[in-house]
Amino acid sequence: MKFFIAIALLFGCVQASLGAPFLVCDEYPFMTESGLNVASFVIDGLPGSPITVPATINPTSQGQFLHYDLANVTLVNGQTYTITAFATNIYGASGAPGTVVFTRGVPAAPGNLRISPN
Repeated sequence: MKFFIAIALLFGCVQASLGAPFLVCDEYPFMTESGLNVASFVIDGLPGSPITVPATINPTSQGQFLHYDLANVTLVNGQTYTITAFATNIYGASGAPGTVVFTRGVPAAPGNLRISPN
């Protein structure tokens, strides 16, 4: 019985970790001069900003990209966020940031609300 409870808890934890939204960007190609590769991203517009996160490396292509779990910050339902991110390497930050605007979702009002006989 303990085995089944442990499996159920493990499955529940895995499912919860798969549901979080992520802030991502397109992959930067691998550069042979290592200093040119993206080392980190600086994110602004979230609670606790600026946030610096290391670049995620694609094990197949060695390209670098942003992959930040938004479960790491507390977002308020109904609030609109304007997030910017700069890519950085040893020579500095990208000239212009990437930007995304989104509203932390709440469910829409029920559609076609009515009284039904059954």
